[in-house]
Amino acid sequence: MIWVLRLALLLLMLVAPPVLAVDRSAPITGLALSRDVATYDRFGIKQTGGPGNLATIRWVARKLRVAGYEVAVSRFDQPTYWIARSKVTVGGRAIAAFPLFPPRFTGVQGVAGALIPWDGKTPLPDARGKIALLILPDQRHSSVKLSLKGIDLAGAARAGIIGVVAVTRGPTGDLIALNADGDGDLQPIPILLVAGREAAALASAAGRGDRASLIDQGRRLPAGGARNIIAQRVRGPNWIVLSTPLSGWFHATAERGPGVAIFLALAERVARANPCDSIALVATSGHESGYGGMAAAIDAGALPPPHATRLWVHLGAGLAAFDASGTAAETARYMLATPDAIEPTRAAFAGVAGYDKPYTVNRTSALGETEVIIDRGYPRVVGGLSAHLYHHSRNDRADRTSGALILPVAQGFDRLIFSAMDRTSCR
Repeated sequence: MIWVLRLALLLLMLVAPPVLAVDRSAPITGLALSRDVATYDRFGIKQTGGPGNLATIRWVARKLRVAGYEVAVSRFDQPTYWIARSKVTVGGRAIAAFPLFPPRFTGVQGVAGALIPWDGKTPLPDARGKIALLILPDQRHSSVKLSLKGIDLAGAARAGIIGVVAVTRGPTGDLIALNADGDGDLQPIPILLVAGREAAALASAAGRGDRASLIDQGRRLPAGGARNIIAQRVRGPNWIVLSTPLSGWFHATAERGPGVAIFLALAERVARANPCDSIALVATSGHESGYGGMAAAIDAGALPPPHATRLWVHLGAGLAAFDASGTAAETARYMLATPDAIEPTRAAFAGVAGYDKPYTVNRTSALGETEVIIDRGYPRVVGGLSAHLYHHSRNDRADRTSGALILPVAQGFDRLIFSAMDRTSCR
């Protein structure tokens, strides 16, 4: 009788469709997320091609290999730079600065001239040999594309301006670095960004025509410093893709840390679940320059084609950062989804404030890397992001987020991915 039961059980296993084995014994925890955020923070400045970025790549690649993925680290063509010193001096007072990328270095002597006010659009009379002060609007700055829209830098250079000081006013008063547009062209003249809190003092100095100097020293790094990670577990013909950027201007901990921590947690859970779908994981550099890493990863042909991709989930900037109180989540949150993914996304993030009402996007309305992904023809794409208070600031460190804050967001992405997985078609 026992052998009959064993035979019946064997036959049932052979003919019955398999059920996805979700390992609920190893749920995502806030403690694990906090540990990964702290590790990310310790690697330092994450600028593409720099030591912190490369250390992050080695760490993430190692964790993905341990989780059972085939991992490849690939190089792509994007100019990378090391900044040695960047400052503005006015009236004998030195002000910390950061260049607009790609930087036009001044050398050790820098450039010097009278500081004059400029609105960014009006032609500058009698400007030759002078430095223009450009005070940007008070907003959450992120990119050249948005923050310098309509600013005639080329016209300023033609008028004889030898440098620009751009004041990045924002919610914290910090200096805010700006993502480049990715075309690789050097700025026509040195352009240095300074903190918003310097606006009043610099405006007074420009009104008087005080003498100012700009110094921006550094060098272009050897070619091949920009790198991506692509990891895979090949199962069935259809794919689920999960991606996140690894690079950023400074420590970028609340900007990138939550996405990286969720990425690693989901990679491990999906591997344990052993789904019928194949899984591709993409961790990119080059975010600061036109999302170059994502474009390079797709265009190199190393990822599944759009027609075979069941869902692409992108973990963008500032997914879980504190608001000004330091106790609650940032409210300026955005979940983006292509039309076919709206309803699953809404269901997965029910109760997760700010992400429970996803926005429908297409190739012209998407933001960040989701714009690149949709533009390459992927039909079902979901991406979350937020420009939090310390976005692109030197003060974006581990204390701007927490594992407890990240956990509900991670659980929402977990529900979204597991709801999309094929549970029945493989053997």
